[in-house]
Amino acid sequence: MQRNKHCKYVIQGITESGQKFRPSDWIDRIASLDAEYGLQHRLVYSDYLHPEVFEGERSLIIDSALQESNPGLFDYVMGFRRMNELRMVEVCLMDGQYVAAPNADKKEAQRVA
Repeated sequence: MQRNKHCKYVIQGITESGQKFRPSDWIDRIASLDAEYGLQHRLVYSDYLHPEVFEGERSLIIDSALQESNPGLFDYVMGFRRMNELRMVEVCLMDGQYVAAPNADKKEAQRVA
């Protein structure tokens, strides 16, 4: 896969075996590691690491730019995913919308992580 495309990783709250991952607030806990308190004293998630609904499931979105801006945090999040066997999908920007990365299967996703 060409790395010059803008891609994101989507970590779903479902394990590889199909079980719902607990605790249910794990996405917020991890996303808050790169968040700040805004002017209205509310938590504002980073564009690089934030919760979002993907394919009907609450998920953690990791922008590939996080790997360059904060490699330690990127490695931590990917290690958390591997350790807990969470499902991950890589999506890339093509023709103005994000689509599953070409040739992205589980082996590719694990290699990237």
